[in-house]
Amino acid sequence: MLEYVAGFLFSENRKKVLLIEKLKPEWQKGKYNGIGGKLEVEELPEQAMGREFKEEAGVSISDWIPFCEYSGWDWKVYFFKAFGDYNVSSQEEEQVHWVNVDDVQTLPIIDNLKFLIPMALHKDDPYAVITEY
Repeated sequence: MLEYVAGFLFSENRKKVLLIEKLKPEWQKGKYNGIGGKLEVEELPEQAMGREFKEEAGVSISDWIPFCEYSGWDWKVYFFKAFGDYNVSSQEEEQVHWVNVDDVQTLPIIDNLKFLIPMALHKDDPYAVITEY
């Protein structure tokens, strides 16, 4: 099973979220997604989230909050959220952007972000497990 992490960094006032504009894979090209990537061998999801965010946005964040596991037949994504007004910058070819949370429904984004981002902002929601077959 392929395992991935994706994280949403929200501004302290919860009005903006940091997303990455994807160049690859082809099906994501030109769309916004959470920041993340593939788990390495024997790496925990929390470790992968910290590593991927540092690699892509240039900031070390240690207080990622897990809020959802989303899986299919041969893949699983662990979703995390964090809050803070960090000074981020793109570290790789794909660019990171602060976007208004209110604009998420109309942006060219990966479809599941339309419900995952609002889910992440609900403080009292329990950890979600979503299976798609």
